[in-house]
Amino acid sequence: MSCLFPYFFPITGCVRETIEEIVFVYEAKFKDEDLYNKTEMVGVETNGERFVVKWFDEEEIKTNNIPFYPDGIVGLLSND
Repeated sequence: MSCLFPYFFPITGCVRETIEEIVFVYEAKFKDEDLYNKTEMVGVETNGERFVVKWFDEEEIKTNNIPFYPDGIVGLLSND
């Protein structure tokens, strides 16, 4: 594991005003390198709900042009 981040965020309509998530960050590489060329991929939550995953330009993330959570994770990005 590369890093662990506690992440607190507000939520509307909940008994608690904030919710905490623990984010585990791992460094990994796709075995199928063609996946790096896709603009979007579909993921599936454990409950079966689908979501879209997109690639973003690293410089846009580093300059805060795109919101990226949890706070502090941008510092893990490198130019390897």
